[in-house]
Amino acid sequence: MAVLLTKTNTVSSYGGSSNAYQFKLEVIENYTDKVNNKSNVTINHYGRGLANWRFSQHSSPKSNINVDGTLKKQTTVSAINYGEYQLIGTWTGDIAHEDDGSKTLSVSANFNPVTSSYSYLPANNTISGSVVLTKIPRATTCPNLSGDIESTYTIALNPAVSTFLHSIYVSFGTKTGYINASGNLQSTEYKFTNSSINFTIPSSFYSEFTGKNGIGTLALKTYDGATLIGSSEATLTANCLESRCRPSISGTLVDSNSTTTSLTGNSNKIVRGYSTAKLTLNIKASTSTSDTNSSVSARNVEGTDFTGNVVSILKAQKKSYIVNVTNSRGFTSSETISATGDLIDYFKPNMNVDFARMDQTSSTVKLTYSGTFFNQSFGNVQNTITLKWYYRLATNNDWILGDTITPTLNGNEITEATITCGNNFTYNQNYRFKLEAVDKLDNGNVEQPVIAGIPNYSHGKDWFQHHTDFYFKSGNEVLDYEVVDEW
Repeated sequence: MAVLLTKTNTVSSYGGSSNAYQFKLEVIENYTDKVNNKSNVTINHYGRGLANWRFSQHSSPKSNINVDGTLKKQTTVSAINYGEYQLIGTWTGDIAHEDDGSKTLSVSANFNPVTSSYSYLPANNTISGSVVLTKIPRATTCPNLSGDIESTYTIALNPAVSTFLHSIYVSFGTKTGYINASGNLQSTEYKFTNSSINFTIPSSFYSEFTGKNGIGTLALKTYDGATLIGSSEATLTANCLESRCRPSISGTLVDSNSTTTSLTGNSNKIVRGYSTAKLTLNIKASTSTSDTNSSVSARNVEGTDFTGNVVSILKAQKKSYIVNVTNSRGFTSSETISATGDLIDYFKPNMNVDFARMDQTSSTVKLTYSGTFFNQSFGNVQNTITLKWYYRLATNNDWILGDTITPTLNGNEITEATITCGNNFTYNQNYRFKLEAVDKLDNGNVEQPVIAGIPNYSHGKDWFQHHTDFYFKSGNEVLDYEVVDEW
């Protein structure tokens, strides 16, 4: 019990005497009710006569006690003696506090003589004031929590009283429970005395939503001993941490082309443009083994979609490929899958070829050739090149082997050379010639026509035909077609 306010006021009597009476207002807070957020107060109204002033045996004077502007108690004052204060009015009752537990109370006590016919009565008098009641500790506010599933967080509280007990009930979809001392959930209520408690957001929450986060609630109860003071709720946001919830990709890359692997002797080597890169992948929708609610929604190798876990890339141009996987939560992972061996920068034979008659009406054909080829080792086999030339009449389909050529090599270069293909190619026949350039992996074959030869001029009994262009002496061409003179 505490006296919060004492105020006095000295007044005159209707008989004209000043300082004839004195009144006192007293406000006492008896106790507080934490559960109901109330205070119990007593308001006392006292009066006494000064210098022998007094009155008695009256039924008119009233003591009026007001709280927050409302009349709470009216008492008839039949007498006031001189000397000691005597209680002329009192009221005791509960005062409701604000939601935060605070309360400022406005009080007044009024002596009303009702009549002025008696000179010995005190004049009308009011004493007023305001008091601040004890702030009542309310239920602790529960803070919001946003965190990653499988991570541990400290939920810090700010209780009004350090001895309060608390419990926190978690509701997240179908998953519910009370946070216990280990930071996990249990079915029975756990009360803790500390102002904070650790909470590990359970991996089971993954199953309660399909996106990147889900929403639940935290319900905090505050106890004073065994008495429940109140409850408050907050939002729990459970997030999927990208490093845990993005897809997981691993795998191997080897050459599955038997032709190139026989040359390299090692499936871990890739021959540019010829190997078949086989990617054998291990794809998981989520890195975390606890996230069983994710699924793979898309997968591609450098923009080309695929299904399953095995991808074959024909004519591979490199030894490393980027695999991209997106899961149903919207997370994407990229991983470079590489062959462990070298990339062999092979190139196919490239030949420069010219088959031509020795002159316009010659039956002899010459071949001028040069080129480049991959004059290196694949690893298991050294590359070599074989040159052969073939011919056929333009009207025939079957090729006839002319000869095999032994070229002169300078590193990757085939040195330019000219050879004679023979003199049995009748000048007035059209032929097809082919140079076959074959290495261990590909060829650089080139075909070329050798057309029938045309003389510079020809004539008959009564005609003459010129098969070359005419030019002025200056070198300017006059005609670009054949001229036939007949006579």
